[in-house]
Amino acid sequence: SPLHDAFWEPNSELVGIIVNKRPDLLLISYKRGHTPLSYARRYHWSKWNKYLNNPTDMVTPTMLNQQDS
Repeated sequence: SPLHDAFWEPNSELVGIIVNKRPDLLLISYKRGHTPLSYARRYHWSKWNKYLNNPTDMVTPTMLNQQDS
């Protein structure tokens, strides 16, 4: 999925965009049974750790099935 690819690259901007629109994709397994976060390469773990633990960087996901006002 695009989210798997974004974690592999790493592309935090794209992750933010996707997670903002479809946070459920963080839980979707690829055909080999891996979630997007499992595609983050060990070399980039510190970057992802910083990104995911910084509330100013992390996009707040929208509620699923929420209707627009």
